[in-house]
Order: sequence, then structure tokens, then C-alpha cells
Amino acid sequence: AEKSAQNFAQGVKQIVVLVGDNKGLRECDLGLFRQVAAEARVTYAKVSLGGSMLLASHCIVLVHYLLDTILHQCPSRMWAAPPKAIIKRRKQTQARRKANPKI
Repeated sequence: AEKSAQNFAQGVKQIVVLVGDNKGLRECDLGLFRQVAAEARVTYAKVSLGGSMLLASHCIVLVHYLLDTILHQCPSRMWAAPPKAIIKRRKQTQARRKANPKI
């Protein structure tokens, strides 16, 4: 069954991305994809990057952004403050730069 991208993330462990052109995928390609998804009993989300023509590299960047936004699950506290080792290293580097300024 087709789902919206927002409701797609729950329980997702693997993902396949099919990329079409600015006109979208052909109906025969979509039909084959739907058939494979039905046989595998998996859900899918149909996402459009818009009707404008984009460079292929930009499409990949946008897909990565979408995946990071929907599926990324790093704990937010991990980035709340740098670890003590990083703070110590930073202070050591700053002290070394003060002791040996470049001329």
C-alpha cells in the first residue's frame, strides 16, 4: 500500500529509492514496482522532487536530505555538548598555538 513519506519511517530497516526524470516514472515501471512491493508485502512511499529539471547530483542530495529527515535516529543528547576528550584536546591545541604563534 502506498503511504505518505511522513508516515513511512516507523519500522523501516531497509529502503530502495527509484529515481525518475522530471516527468516521473513510466506507468509500466510503476506497475512493476507495485507488483514487486505487493509480492514482498512491503509498503512504499511515492515522493516527487517537483516538476523542475534538476541535475542528477542534486536529486541524490535531496533524497539523502529526505532520508536523514525521516529516518535519522541519532539521539539528540549525543550532540548537546562535546565530550570531555574533545574539550581537553581543544584546550591543548589553543595553548600550543598561544605558546608558538606563527610569524
